[in-house]
Amino acid sequence: KENLPKTKAEEAALKKLAADPKSGIITFEDGNQFKGISPDFAIADSCAACHNAHPASPRKDFKKGDLMGAIVVRFAK
Repeated sequence: KENLPKTKAEEAALKKLAADPKSGIITFEDGNQFKGISPDFAIADSCAACHNAHPASPRKDFKKGDLMGAIVVRFAK
């Protein structure tokens, strides 16, 4: 649960990224922070297998190359 989006702006950025995973890094301002969100792809079969086996995973059918989430970097303004 600690990996879920922290704000509505992060949630919107993640949805935008999911709609076009190849778009790359999305940057935006959110309250008193600058944020960057980058796609997190399953770069190996073992990445997908680990996520598929995790009891809290939202999906159990990830495969190599799939977008599995995002990495968020936050900086104070």
